[in-house]
Amino acid sequence: MVLTDIENGRRVRVRSVESGCKMQSRLAGMGLIPGTEIRVISNIPGRPLIVCAAGSRLMICQKIARHIGVLTAGVTSGIPCHENKNCMMKNRDKKMCRKMCLRQMCVNQSGIIRSVRAEGELGRRIRDMGLVPNTEVTVVGRAPLNDPVALRLRDFTLSLRNNEADYITVEVTGG
Repeated sequence: MVLTDIENGRRVRVRSVESGCKMQSRLAGMGLIPGTEIRVISNIPGRPLIVCAAGSRLMICQKIARHIGVLTAGVTSGIPCHENKNCMMKNRDKKMCRKMCLRQMCVNQSGIIRSVRAEGELGRRIRDMGLVPNTEVTVVGRAPLNDPVALRLRDFTLSLRNNEADYITVEVTGG
């Protein structure tokens, strides 16, 4: 089964990319690698597919989508799309969604910072902004292209780039 066979709203897992090295590299750069879960948002014949993968919306032309093999069986969890009404985190297995990167949290979702893995100057800067373990944080918004993310912690709001948010592990508490 290939990606073009999947109807709107279905979740699948990428099985393989049957194409040349250049296209595989390009799709990997977008996060479409074997094992990645994706949700088809729009699949209209003759138009590009719109999918949600790794927290981002992607447009993929039909020609390329025919080269992406997918599996439908055994997909048990959703992919957060950083949209409150479509967030799949509410439907995920509790053990699976307890800890995640800050980047994966949905708007209006709260959590407690458990670790900051950044080192050196970046780690110091993140901690100086107040993002330290045992601090409660809430995602209050995202820019149109999902980067940066607006966070509410203590009594202030700050924005953080996704590449910085990847270093922060959060235990989800609500939202």
